[in-house]
Amino acid sequence: MVGEREAEKTTHHHVRSSTIWNGVPSGITQTVFILDLVEKNETVELLVSPRVDFGGYHVSGTKQTTVHLVIDDFVDQWQQQWTEQSGLAGTLSFESRPEFPVTIIAKTEFAEGGSIETSRYEEIQFASDSN
Repeated sequence: MVGEREAEKTTHHHVRSSTIWNGVPSGITQTVFILDLVEKNETVELLVSPRVDFGGYHVSGTKQTTVHLVIDDFVDQWQQQWTEQSGLAGTLSFESRPEFPVTIIAKTEFAEGGSIETSRYEEIQFASDSN
């Protein structure tokens, strides 16, 4: 019985994604990946990585990507920026209310103008919901 209890863990379920193109061709796509999810004490840590596919379009200059984490219509304190397409850990407040989706918004701005904004909606199922 103890083995079953130990097997419980926090998981995520992808609900949907949406993208807004602002002055860039729709052939340029951006995907937000969740590489890992770890529950620590009363927080959940997400390792997030956005990837941009230029689809054969030439885009010069450095791109800037900003990621925001939104939970329950409240913008969490976690906001990060980076210029490389690498993973990034973020911590969100632990709330055992899986009916509210977590939203991850990645916005990439291009040096020659335009931007692309991708939203990913996740349901978080907490292992400790049985409290």
